[in-house]
Amino acid sequence: MQRAAIYARFSSDRQNEHSCADQIALCEAWARRNSYTVTASYGDAAISGASTIGRLGFAGLIFATQAALAAQCAPREQVVAGLATGFDEVRRGAGLTAAPDGQAQVVEIFTSASGSWTIVVTRPDGQTCLVASGQAWEDITEELPAKGEPA
Repeated sequence: MQRAAIYARFSSDRQNEHSCADQIALCEAWARRNSYTVTASYGDAAISGASTIGRLGFAGLIFATQAALAAQCAPREQVVAGLATGFDEVRRGAGLTAAPDGQAQVVEIFTSASGSWTIVVTRPDGQTCLVASGQAWEDITEELPAKGEPA
């Protein structure tokens, strides 16, 4: 199930103290219909949207998002050990990609005999971050078509 956070705000004199709660209720209903789990709700009542200054609810959302992203990264040795002991996954492939700043990053795929799989990326600073994971992995070995023929 996907996770989501909600941010609500109002500034108009045509709205009232219930406006944020109403917005949050609508978002929670949408999340339920679309199989999302709402992990937190943030709001700023009677605060202009023209600037982020003074919008403590907005700041809370940003800080929570950054913390969640950081929690998905750890030193490579720790991540690899966790995949091995927790999921019996071993590395099956690796490649290089470039970060937005142009530095190389290592992308790796770990799989298990039971079909679980995880894709991670290791940054130049040694931090490894989870990118995606799932089930029903299958090793596929097939010949590539000749040059010029459709794949």
